[in-house]
Amino acid sequence: MNISTLQKSLFIWANQNFPQSKAPENLQGIIEELGELIDVELGIHKFDVIKTNSEREDAVCDMLIYIMNYCSFKKVNLETIILNIFSKFNVTSSNMNNVFETLSVYVGTPVLNSVNINLNIIHKYLISAIGRLNHIDLKEKQGIRGYDNPEKSSKERNEQLEILIQTISAFSCFYRIDLSKSLEIVSKKVLKRNFISGENIQ
Repeated sequence: MNISTLQKSLFIWANQNFPQSKAPENLQGIIEELGELIDVELGIHKFDVIKTNSEREDAVCDMLIYIMNYCSFKKVNLETIILNIFSKFNVTSSNMNNVFETLSVYVGTPVLNSVNINLNIIHKYLISAIGRLNHIDLKEKQGIRGYDNPEKSSKERNEQLEILIQTISAFSCFYRIDLSKSLEIVSKKVLKRNFISGENIQ
């Protein structure tokens, strides 16, 4: 699964199915999936381990799909964001088809260790990064606090996207989620859905 190819395919699908949706709606989608993720962590399905794991994986993968579409609207290549993360963690990856496996092992693990494997801190980083993305977009639209400067907006947006991907990697590492496999399964289901015709909606 090549991340750039997947990002392009999902963007085409999103524009066909939700032509009215732009970057703000995808940012809302990220927030929605964060809420679902926290619902799972609060123990909504605590007596059903299989359902809990499934809901957790779906929420993480759906969040990544919204992130990719958000990036597309902002003309950001998520692969570039990930390569920047690899550079900061001294990771060399020549195979971008296994990018999320590399992220979990070589980024997720050290991030977890840096917070003493405290999942509450990981949640706070997720919330903070999503909040900062909202802040950047809002101030950019208002044209205040220097965000009328595209370079400032782009730089800070990329920084928050890096934090978001790092924390998702740490979360997945904590729960031993195979992000590459799970995202491939979820994205294939998503790409088969046709909300315009009402067919194949699951």
